[in-house]
Amino acid sequence: MRYYPVFLDLRGKSCLVAGGGQVAERKIRSLLAAGAKVICVSSAFNPVILKLARKKKITIRKMKLAGAGALKTSLRNIFIVIAATSSSQMNTAIFKACRRKNILVNAVDDAAHCNFIAPSVATRRSLSIAVSTGGASPFLAKSIRKRLGKMFGPEYGNFLRFMSQRRKKIHLAVNDPEKRKKIFKKLTEMKFINLFKHARPEIIEKRFGAILKNS
Repeated sequence: MRYYPVFLDLRGKSCLVAGGGQVAERKIRSLLAAGAKVICVSSAFNPVILKLARKKKITIRKMKLAGAGALKTSLRNIFIVIAATSSSQMNTAIFKACRRKNILVNAVDDAAHCNFIAPSVATRRSLSIAVSTGGASPFLAKSIRKRLGKMFGPEYGNFLRFMSQRRKKIHLAVNDPEKRKKIFKKLTEMKFINLFKHARPEIIEKRFGAILKNS
């Protein structure tokens, strides 16, 4: 296994995206969804990126990306860099500059110039299913992610939202670790998770109470 799989907490972290086109836009949206503070640098920006800047969701810096030297100031206090320009040479230069500063960097669709790669991800609220092929075949990763997305529907996200509100209650109510383990196991059985497809909240609560009482 070449890559160490990890989920990063980017809330409040400064992340830089180099590029102003559709690829950069897609990466910006992912970073914003994770709570990052996004800075986008490019000589031109597409309408969506400009709109995000006008709404003060991101910061844009218009500059000619003629070489990594142009980014020297922009790399200060940056946690992650995404190189998403249309120039492979520029993306490579950005990678080298970041590597010298020990900054995490991803050059889009160029695994050789990344010190981390972004997996294909299916999300259901708190549930994130990440698939990676180590950069060998992003299309296969996307295909597998779509299949997994069909297997794990919205009910899983609804279940996890429910559990985030009940987990502490279980720990407070049940002192015996083995009994807690038994309860958590029952709660993750499909017959309980499936209730989150269409069942009314009171039915879910009733079933939850029964599991808590009888375990």
